[in-house]
Amino acid sequence: MLAIAAAERWRGRVAAAGRRISVHWRCGDELADVDPVRVAQALDNLIANALEHGGGQITIEGARRGRRLELAVRDHGARRPARVRDHAQPRRGHGLRLTRSLARGNGGRLRVRALSHGTVAALELPLVPGREPRIPPVHQRR
Repeated sequence: MLAIAAAERWRGRVAAAGRRISVHWRCGDELADVDPVRVAQALDNLIANALEHGGGQITIEGARRGRRLELAVRDHGARRPARVRDHAQPRRGHGLRLTRSLARGNGGRLRVRALSHGTVAALELPLVPGREPRIPPVHQRR
């Protein structure tokens, strides 16, 4: 599963920052009709943003929304001050734009919402056509 793999890739960096990362999956065995490499890259961008600009625990949440799968990365703390962009590192500062493009390229979209305690960035991705909806169990991994 892409969400668990992303959490595992980031667990060391998140722990080094004194924070935690967890996965809350409420989609059962639903499958998104996407390029897994591109979605993994998008999740990495969202986790990096949550780690750099957010605070508190980072949660990757999966939920079914109609005929779409929503993969959301949420931080649960106060926003940290924005860093000044280092023009010597031209690849920095493009994560959300790239993630939005990756979502569109997979037939989905990206939504970002500021909350009173944190931020949530959600990828909405199409489900594999023709599968019957199921009532999923709740899975948590810390």
